Amino acid sequence: MHSSMNSSYTITIPFRAAVYPNTRSGSGNLVSGRGVWTLLFSSAEETSRVKITFGGLWFQFDPSSRLEFDIDGDGDLELIELGGLTVTSDEFNMENSGGVVDLITGQAHLHLDFTVEPGSISQLAHLKNLDPIRFTLDENGHIDFERGVFETHSQLWTVPEGTFAGLTIINCMHLLIPYQSQPCATVVIGVNVLSGSPSAYDIPAGQAPKEVWICPGTLINLVWDSTNQGTWTVRISPILGDQNPKGHQFIPDTKSVFPEIQKSLTQSKTFVARTVGGDYYTAEDYVTINVVSSGDEISQTAEYDDELHYWKAFLPDHTYDKNIRVSQVIIDSGMTDSITWPGWRVDHTYGSEKPVNTQVQAMNQWVNVNPAHSLAGEYTFRVQPSGAALPAGEEQRVIYFRLKLGCK
Repeated sequence: MHSSMNSSYTITIPFRAAVYPNTRSGSGNLVSGRGVWTLLFSSAEETSRVKITFGGLWFQFDPSSRLEFDIDGDGDLELIELGGLTVTSDEFNMENSGGVVDLITGQAHLHLDFTVEPGSISQLAHLKNLDPIRFTLDENGHIDFERGVFETHSQLWTVPEGTFAGLTIINCMHLLIPYQSQPCATVVIGVNVLSGSPSAYDIPAGQAPKEVWICPGTLINLVWDSTNQGTWTVRISPILGDQNPKGHQFIPDTKSVFPEIQKSLTQSKTFVARTVGGDYYTAEDYVTINVVSSGDEISQTAEYDDELHYWKAFLPDHTYDKNIRVSQVIIDSGMTDSITWPGWRVDHTYGSEKPVNTQVQAMNQWVNVNPAHSLAGEYTFRVQPSGAALPAGEEQRVIYFRLKLGCK
């Protein structure tokens, strides 16, 4: 490509970013997704540079993406599910978005200007008077025209005002997949909780969870696998460094050469795996281990089973540590597809534990679970009183529930 050539490329873009309640507190949430950008390259005033504008774009968050933010100002962080949220050209200020690339050095700069309406997030759709969130991100990176790779990182940016003032984005990265027909490496990393079924030891990387919840001290197993061409390794950050293309690591592991791995995890941590070397373009994947503290909450959903005629949810013990105990349950309303019936019997069963049933007589109210039971297992929700006639269409609705956690 040269500066007098006008070109258009449509490119697949994975992205990830760390999002914090503010720059001084909170552990932050790692969000990710992918989409498509159409980049238009045209001549710039300087002969060594090419102007970048957008012909069209959209991106969508992965199902696991979520963030925490104090929306109502009560001092508590609310969990906001972003999975499925899509931003398109309609939300972008296309005239104010674009950039430039230096053909000699490959250095590139992009400016993104877009607005997200809180109502487009299902959990916030029922809330009124929430301010739109305008994002103005400056990204710096590098474009390699020969290899067809464009990688950018945004500068730290904080929402300056409004309902979401203080929401901070750190190290947002776009890795634009090659627009030429050239191969990419692959890598997948997973993590299995080993406190429950022995079968968890045998779950391969491609089927292992991307996010788990454990008590401090519970044994876990990181597993990874990759493909490439030539000689390559997988670099796992933090701590582990370069490893074989396929492998695993127990945590804790008293035989490890890394002191941090010899001990159990006591704080939540994200591990990132990235291919290094080889002949193909690099690939990246990550997992998150959530270490539970007393009073933490977790959100879940239960859906109607047409054959069994009740709502159910299953939390496998290779994802949810059996040592985590549930002390309270709440059924939330407010989603567009939330159930509306107020009375429920919640049954929990897991392995050899004695079944526990809890009566929930109203929405949006915490109810004690007696006795406390494992987080892992099956949850079933049956209408109370039994045999009650539900409103039309209730079976198509979802039960959104939360559980209050602690450890043995």
